[in-house]
Amino acid sequence: MSYPINWNLDSIFPGGIDSPQLADRISDVTAKLPQLESKVAAWAPDHDAPEFTDFITLWQLLEDIGKGLATTSSFVEMIASADTANLKTGPVQGQLTTLYTRFQNINNPLAKKLAAMSQAAFDQLTTTSALSASRFGLQEMRDQAKELLDDQTETMINDLAVDGFTGWSDHYTTLSGSLKFPITQD
Repeated sequence: MSYPINWNLDSIFPGGIDSPQLADRISDVTAKLPQLESKVAAWAPDHDAPEFTDFITLWQLLEDIGKGLATTSSFVEMIASADTANLKTGPVQGQLTTLYTRFQNINNPLAKKLAAMSQAAFDQLTTTSALSASRFGLQEMRDQAKELLDDQTETMINDLAVDGFTGWSDHYTTLSGSLKFPITQD
């Protein structure tokens, strides 16, 4: 029994897994990660107040990278789901997982800087017109930072997740996607 695929994935990245636009977006994210890393390392909340122009630039870059990773990862996952025999999706999924891990390793120090801010300074940051819509996300990031371990341990956890948790999840998806069951209809 065969069901038609109703997704119009070409409306996102024309050409499927071989899409030049997909490759460009992944390259764009890859190129922007070092910029984000240096901006996070250089950001000093006390020196950026009260306008927080450096943080606004940093946050816009972080959102762009996050959206790029989410869009490309979802797209590749949809391609893999639509065609489980497509062997080209695995390497791209692996590349995106590595990029996401790096992104998370950059986010953790930023979250810790947000957590270290006084409540008054944080309120001042999140009431700027450019960041008011992101207040909830920034508050969540700040709250979650209180649960983080030291930077070296968090980096190790994120790096090991690529082969551990994420690796097993991808392995399960690959195996379950290759299963075929005969169905007889009465």
